[in-house]
Amino acid sequence: MRVTNRQFVNLVARNVNISSQRLLKAQERLATMKRINRPSDDPIGMNRVLEYRRKVASAEQYIRNIDTATIRVEATVCNLEDVHELLRQARDIAASQASANDPTGRITAARQIANIHDQVRDIANTRLGGSYLFAGHATDTRPFPKDKGEIYEGDSGSIETIVGEGIRIKINAHGNEVFAGSGVADGVNVFAALKEVKTALESPDFDAPSLAQAAEDLGKAVSQVETVVSEQSTTFKRLEQTREYWNHMKQKFEDVLSKTGDADAAQLAVELQAEETAYEMALASASNVLKRNLMDFLA
Repeated sequence: MRVTNRQFVNLVARNVNISSQRLLKAQERLATMKRINRPSDDPIGMNRVLEYRRKVASAEQYIRNIDTATIRVEATVCNLEDVHELLRQARDIAASQASANDPTGRITAARQIANIHDQVRDIANTRLGGSYLFAGHATDTRPFPKDKGEIYEGDSGSIETIVGEGIRIKINAHGNEVFAGSGVADGVNVFAALKEVKTALESPDFDAPSLAQAAEDLGKAVSQVETVVSEQSTTFKRLEQTREYWNHMKQKFEDVLSKTGDADAAQLAVELQAEETAYEMALASASNVLKRNLMDFLA
């Protein structure tokens, strides 16, 4: 087959173009330090890169969810530990006054109980980030308004966080289970129990057995709060362990992603040098062809 000068020139030009494209890709790989920059570089490898990127993103989202949930659970535990201590103090005050014959002491004790009642109510109405901590799903509703006595205005909704594919963890404690005692075995309304103690202490007809019974009810309230604190502490520990797991998995995903898509700097430098040499040779060849007389190309 006869090869014309025009065909020869076209071939040289195509080779120069191919060489320049290879050089451009080599420069891009060195600049990005990535072996795969687009699907055409390695279709199978790109699928793996996208899959591990998705896994890294999922792990990061789970970690963010856990961090947010941990703040809530930690706040819940801290507040309920304060409630537990206040109720324990109220129980001890009631128990000591039930066995004492001290009218003046009962007046002081009644004031202490009233103060504890108000402190516990303030904690029950705690906000976290603008939302009521113990209101269930009704996060915009004050759980225990002062004008509603011992009535709980929130709901019993469970707030959950997603910590894995199809895995949810309950992270809240609502006012029914903690303070109102509704739906809890042998449950006690904390505020009603405190009021009962205060009333017994202020009554002109002091009834020691009634006060002793009120002190026993406060003991149940203490145990009621202890149960919730224990549950929330367990949740806190589980969140910590799950966070450690996802941090570990995220690191593994990132390592595999790096091995799949990243490139070795030294190897890239060698490849770039080779492509530069090939490009220079292609240009030199093209230059020799183009030096020929214009009439040669008319063949």
